Amino acid sequence: MKTLLAGVEVGKRDNTCYTLALAFKREGYSMEDAEAELQEWNTRLDEPMPQRIVSRKVKSAYKGDAPAGPTGEWITYLSGVPFSYEVWETAKPRGERKTSHYSEWAEDVERVLQQLPDRSITDAQRKLASYFGMSLSTYQAVVALMVESGRITVEVHGKGRGASTTLRLVSSPEPAPEVPVIIPVKNVPDSNTLTLVGVVGGVLPRSSGHRTCVGHPFLVPSSGPPG
Repeated sequence: MKTLLAGVEVGKRDNTCYTLALAFKREGYSMEDAEAELQEWNTRLDEPMPQRIVSRKVKSAYKGDAPAGPTGEWITYLSGVPFSYEVWETAKPRGERKTSHYSEWAEDVERVLQQLPDRSITDAQRKLASYFGMSLSTYQAVVALMVESGRITVEVHGKGRGASTTLRLVSSPEPAPEVPVIIPVKNVPDSNTLTLVGVVGGVLPRSSGHRTCVGHPFLVPSSGPPG
């Protein structure tokens, strides 16, 4: 991609402009931002194209029926450099769908985060959107949905172009251990026989040689005053 951005010969200008427009779209750029980048790119060519040609190529790349991004084959052909995509194996393949429900995107994001160290990922927003195969606007909507539902937390580091965002999957809270609770016994006559005292999950066994301490939730030996 850096090779293409550096410039190409006359015979490859049109296809390269369209390919780069698809790449900007895949990275989450709006159509306006992509055209601004490519108009600037066009001025650096040895023989620039008319601005209207660049505008037309960008609009074509952002049509609803256009591919979601450039193919590796076209990038390799135009640049002369072997190229292939790195794909998240844990995400469901979506091909070139025009739309997708946010809940399905959220499931993909959650599935990916579950496989990552610390169940988190950090990068610029546009990069994160690209990782998950979304436009920037879709990514922002999905993240907002997941934060609202308590599935992830979001941390922003820095400001402006140098800012980065951390998405972190929220761990499910561990269930609290069951703690036995002794129920106080009242109005029980003094005796050398231990009375059954209810506890969560069962009862204490009967035993001889002890007496209950009336009004208190614990047992004391039969000899000596209560502690």
